[in-house]
Amino acid sequence: MAEEPTYDWSTAPGPMREAFEKMQADTKALQAKAEADGKRLAKVDRRERFNELKMAGGDALKDVSLEDIGDMAADQMTPTILQAKALEKGQARAAAEAEMAKALGFTDADELRAFRVEVETRKNAQLAAMGKTAAAATTGQNVQDPIATPQEAAYAAFNEARTAGLPSDDAKAAAVSALLAGAAAQQAK
Repeated sequence: MAEEPTYDWSTAPGPMREAFEKMQADTKALQAKAEADGKRLAKVDRRERFNELKMAGGDALKDVSLEDIGDMAADQMTPTILQAKALEKGQARAAAEAEMAKALGFTDADELRAFRVEVETRKNAQLAAMGKTAAAATTGQNVQDPIATPQEAAYAAFNEARTAGLPSDDAKAAAVSALLAGAAAQQAK
């Protein structure tokens, strides 16, 4: 096969040399754009592949993030790799919980979890009782429903205003008023 002839464009006539230099500049610009587009598309492909595998894995992969797998290419990602990362994170979390439980004086993480559940249950029961007592004291009768939080009062005020046919701005104003009144009542306690 015959070799392509090599031309010395520096000795070519001016218009031809300018056209050649423009072609070279355009080619370099297109190559740079193609490289940038390729990198961007690789990131998009990588994120889409990760999301696809994560959704297919369900709750088992809920704690795995794209950062956990480093800069692995999309075609290298597999369900097994994501499951392994989820297992690693789960083991690390369990080790941290066990270490924290021991530091707090518990024998293991399960005992700490049981203690937390017990404390939360007692706290909720105490808050419910305090709400009923406060409601009964303020109204003079025994009320079964606990006192609404400021957020619940704001939500109820908004819904009442909208149900009454008030415009959205008036309903929002009623919600803000209820929220502020609820917050003030909590501060007074």
